Amino acid sequence: MIVSECEGRASKGTVAYPVRTARLLLRPLDEDDVEDVVAYRSRSDVCRWVPFEPMGRGEALDRIRTSLGQLAGEGQALTAGVELPAAEAPAAVVDGQPGRRRIVIGDVVLIWRSREHAAGEIGYVFHPDYSGQGFATEAVQALLDIAFGTYRFAPGHRADRRA
Repeated sequence: MIVSECEGRASKGTVAYPVRTARLLLRPLDEDDVEDVVAYRSRSDVCRWVPFEPMGRGEALDRIRTSLGQLAGEGQALTAGVELPAAEAPAAVVDGQPGRRRIVIGDVVLIWRSREHAAGEIGYVFHPDYSGQGFATEAVQALLDIAFGTYRFAPGHRADRRA
């Protein structure tokens, strides 16, 4: 949880998507991402560490359709898909031809918990095939930039936890 030491700093901002990191793009999820999202959100080994049960395709579509790409007020959650661009993605068969395609390898969430305390919470979930490569750390660093820069959350004593 990002905990504030001062009051009232969080304010409405606008995230300019896509947010680029060295290897990733953070962007709102869309319906074309459903198969990638189901690939990690349907796994019991992934869901044992997060506050939701494994999802099927219909539940994942509902989640994508109701995800917010911006925060307008307290209690809302911004969800961004974490895309590995085609240039970085593993080789695959694309439209019947060998090649590469962009792939959503996880998603990150920023929850606005308190306007008064400029406090929020972050979360993330990634496909285990992409663990151990620093992708979660890279994506969460970008999400923290959004929290502190765009939405002006204030760091507190627990904001130093590594992703």
